[in-house]
Amino acid sequence: MHYQLKLLLKISFLVLFLLITGLSGSLSAQETSIIKKQISETHNVEQKIALLSKLAGRYINVNPDSAMFYANQALFLAKSAEVEQYSGNIYGTLGDVLVMKDSLNLAEKFYDTALNYFEKADNFFKVAGVLTVLGNINLVKDNTSHALQYYLQALHISQENNITGRLPYLFLNIGTININANNIKEAQAYYAKALQGFEKTHDSLNIGRTLSNLGLTYQKLNDYKQANVYYKQALSIFKRLNAYADLAKIYFSLAVVERLSGSYKKAIDYLKISLQNIHKIDFNYAGPRINILAGVEVELGAHYLALGNYRAAKQHLKKGFQLADKNGLLTIARDGAENLSLLYEKQGRFDSSLYYHKILKEKSELLINEENIKKLANIEAHYKYDRLIEEQDRKRIAEVKAQRRKNIIYIVAIVILVLVALLLLLFLKLGRNKAARSKLQKKNLQNELELRNKELTTQVMTQLKKNELILEISKKLEKTLSAAHPDNKPIIERVIKELDSDESREVWKEFEVRFQNVHSDFYKNLVKKYPDLTANELRLCAFLKLNLNTKEISSITHQSVNSIDVARSRLRQKLGLSKEDNLTSFFAGF
Repeated sequence: MHYQLKLLLKISFLVLFLLITGLSGSLSAQETSIIKKQISETHNVEQKIALLSKLAGRYINVNPDSAMFYANQALFLAKSAEVEQYSGNIYGTLGDVLVMKDSLNLAEKFYDTALNYFEKADNFFKVAGVLTVLGNINLVKDNTSHALQYYLQALHISQENNITGRLPYLFLNIGTININANNIKEAQAYYAKALQGFEKTHDSLNIGRTLSNLGLTYQKLNDYKQANVYYKQALSIFKRLNAYADLAKIYFSLAVVERLSGSYKKAIDYLKISLQNIHKIDFNYAGPRINILAGVEVELGAHYLALGNYRAAKQHLKKGFQLADKNGLLTIARDGAENLSLLYEKQGRFDSSLYYHKILKEKSELLINEENIKKLANIEAHYKYDRLIEEQDRKRIAEVKAQRRKNIIYIVAIVILVLVALLLLLFLKLGRNKAARSKLQKKNLQNELELRNKELTTQVMTQLKKNELILEISKKLEKTLSAAHPDNKPIIERVIKELDSDESREVWKEFEVRFQNVHSDFYKNLVKKYPDLTANELRLCAFLKLNLNTKEISSITHQSVNSIDVARSRLRQKLGLSKEDNLTSFFAGF
């Protein structure tokens, strides 16, 4: 029956809201106390928002009102401080609280806001979670087309970003929507994927639910034996977990299979056990419990009718029909009206039979319209989803092309930069080589200068020795002059005179030539700065430039040591130097 699918939808998804979002949990009293203390002590606004958001999320399952209070505090602070990074979680928490309070329309608005923040932050894990919850809300509200759109978007994002934890839930939900659209093979394919995912994470409860859904697909294919196998496997899991809502549903499904197989008494036993489990359900919402209860009552009534127990049939059918009609459960109400019409017809109460037959016709027309609308909506949902994927593919291709263009630009830019860097390195190397060559040339010039200085000094010293020798010869000739023959005296005197006069002039002339070859700008620079220097003073400066001492200068110039000292003293005065200043060091700068 169609209401068997309704039960599957209603019981499966309301219990999955908070599990899918991943935004909630539970806190011990000690943890709660610690967080509250941290909130009161911290002056950091962002930290306080994060703590309030965490506290709100952990209060959802314990005290929804407290969760709402702390979430609103966090939201107020976030808006005041213009801090957006926690806003998605805060709005998600508010959505969770409103789900707990059965305000699905308002919850949907908060989830939409949370979705915008998560999309802006590229938090694909949270985006997929919120899309799944929005799908759950629309599925519970029987808006399967919108639910399918949300699920398909969440599936696409999860697969594209390798969010494997979301996939089994999405496969389960999409499979259920395909059952609703009578796409059995597609539903089985999605359930098989969901089962594989839940087995990997050892999620026993959802393994049981997936097995139950697979059983329903085989039931729709009239393979009751295989359907019974899956139902029994699910039953074993739900018993172990004391999952009363799921037990109520699975016993209901087993009853349907037994009825369809002709075993009405066994079916009734299953339905009675289903009723027992319904009374053990502790839901926050009345909806799922009423759905199961109405469905079981109508199914029990149909079984008693088939067995000829009209009194029991009437009692259960009326109770089930009234619950379904009151709560807008169209499929269950239609099946209840159909069986009541048949019951009154068998009892000969044709007016009552006609009354329920009219209701049956009315509900059937509404259901046909609803089914047609859903089929069209599902087609539209798939079409919109395909267009969305195509648009995303186009954008992705455009982004890839744009990225390729950027990459080419980057590569060209890098190549240019590398070439520029190589050229700079080349120029730098050339500059260094040039500097090295210049340094080498300078060093060579200095070496050459030092060599010439040494040669000049050597030459001067050689000449000095020569002068000393000539002077010694001249003195010896002077000593022998008195003892010489009168005829030889004029000759000896002439030789002495020539030695004393010509030697000095030639020595100085040769010295001048050699000195200017080595220090070509020395006289020029010195005269430019000290124009009052005499020729003898310039010569003295040259000797000092060559680092000659007083005695050596005296020997070259044929002046006494005392005369040279006097000349050095006068030179210091003209140059503006004190006695402490070293003349040789001073002339090194010229």
